[in-house]
Amino acid sequence: MKLTAALFEPHVGAEIIVHLDDGTPFPLRLENVKRATRSSAQGPDTDTADCTVFSLGLAGPRQPVIKALTYPMTLPGFEPIHLFISPHAQDDDATYYNIAVT
Repeated sequence: MKLTAALFEPHVGAEIIVHLDDGTPFPLRLENVKRATRSSAQGPDTDTADCTVFSLGLAGPRQPVIKALTYPMTLPGFEPIHLFISPHAQDDDATYYNIAVT
């Protein structure tokens, strides 16, 4: 399956299940899909409908914070995919994660 921004955009607000190393499901909410612009990315398809250079912003509980690693994750209606997730911010209510797809 080719990962594109268009694949994820309809799921903003939905829950993505990250499967931790011990098999525990760890739900994160897909907050946003940010497409790369021509000025910030290389390649001929960075601002088209099938953009393949993009990032996903996710939010989860404040604690526990999962480590920056590659995890299998599931989006409703799709087979599990493996992506590198990195925590990048935290406030009183949540921890925020980022996935960069290039």
